[in-house]
Order: sequence, then structure tokens, then C-alpha cells
Amino acid sequence: MFEYLSTNHDINRFVFTVLIGWCVWEALLVVYKGVKTRKRR
Repeated sequence: MFEYLSTNHDINRFVFTVLIGWCVWEALLVVYKGVKTRKRR
């Protein structure tokens, strides 16, 4: 399962991608909630 994480470079790239994806996901959720509350008023 983790054969492609054999080198440090691959592991660092994997962690970096997960962190970027998490930050983008959190930002999208915040924007979505803000738009929903704004439309309600």
C-alpha cells in the first residue's frame, strides 16, 4: 500500500499535498457558510 512512499521526497510531497488540500477544503467551507448566512438576511 505504501510502496510509492519509499523515499523522503515522496513522503514530503504526500504530506504537502494533504495539507494544501485540507486548507483549501477549510476555506471552501468557511466561504460556503458565509454565503449561506448572507443570503438568509
